[in-house]
Amino acid sequence: MGSLTAFLSHVMYQAVNAFAKADRITQLYPFLINFDNAVALSDFLYSDLF
Repeated sequence: MGSLTAFLSHVMYQAVNAFAKADRITQLYPFLINFDNAVALSDFLYSDLF
């Protein structure tokens, strides 16, 4: 489960990072790409599934 969560967090991190760079949402950028936030979010979203 740990590796799955890490993988999902990594994918989310890369997707949000690319999105933020492409759209230049500079105000939200530091919050969105924070890896701890990605881990917490993925734990919340996928805790019921896995």
